[in-house]
Amino acid sequence: MTLAELLNALREYEGIEDIELPEDFQWTDHEYAQAIYWGLDEALVIDTEDDPLDPDEIVTVAILREVLENFVEYKGVDLTVTVEGEDDMIVMDLGERLTAFLGELEAALAFKAA
Repeated sequence: MTLAELLNALREYEGIEDIELPEDFQWTDHEYAQAIYWGLDEALVIDTEDDPLDPDEIVTVAILREVLENFVEYKGVDLTVTVEGEDDMIVMDLGERLTAFLGELEAALAFKAA
């Protein structure tokens, strides 16, 4: 799974559909342009000169940890994100990990609402 696909999965979880992209958006022609823009807009990922974004980068442990920590902050819940493994290790079971994370997030959101 690429970073763009991860952002798209989170965007779909949020139920966010069409996003109007700025004309000068760098990745307008990318298959997941709306997810990339949403991820940047909500600070789930960053794109700076020192740390340029590569939406087609394969998700590693470090990327998954950072994006999920930012997503938890975006959701405004107190949830510790644990992603074990070496930072540069590619996450082979990403779908399972994302499903487990979303389950933990739902529980945290329910607890917050109670």
